Amino acid sequence: MSIELVVFDIAGTTVSDGGNINEVFRRAFTNAGLTEVVKADVDEVMGYRKRDAIEIVVRKYRPQYAGDAAFIDAIHEDFTHQMVAFYETWEGLVALPYAENAFREFHDNKVKVALNTGFSRVITTPILKRLGWDNALFIDEVICSDEVLQGRPHPDMIEKLMAKMHIL
Repeated sequence: MSIELVVFDIAGTTVSDGGNINEVFRRAFTNAGLTEVVKADVDEVMGYRKRDAIEIVVRKYRPQYAGDAAFIDAIHEDFTHQMVAFYETWEGLVALPYAENAFREFHDNKVKVALNTGFSRVITTPILKRLGWDNALFIDEVICSDEVLQGRPHPDMIEKLMAKMHIL
């Protein structure tokens, strides 16, 4: 059995994030009145779909708002707006040194390359665009957490990629 597909995360794995995601998360929580959210609690949910991550943190700090979709959505909207602005302008947005070489190596050896992320498509698009990965021949697919029913840690993104790429 040979490897047919490799899947990489984006922020912090193949792309420099400068640790700013945690900072933006906490700023969005602060803007919603959750001033006590600590870095470690955000780190624990970092790879999750961002709306789910917000709900987990809200459940810990304000359990009475855990089911309040409007409250969760407002934090998510603030976070999304801040992240898009960040990725559209941050000069430190670069591929990590090994990333493109690894993508090319796999692709040249007939292994499909995909990216998956806990970000929504609206946040992912400026990252891909600024790196030139939106049309890169060495990336076969990109999937975002808002394009499946359940984000990480559930297997939905991987399963959707495999189905789309006809990998059993």
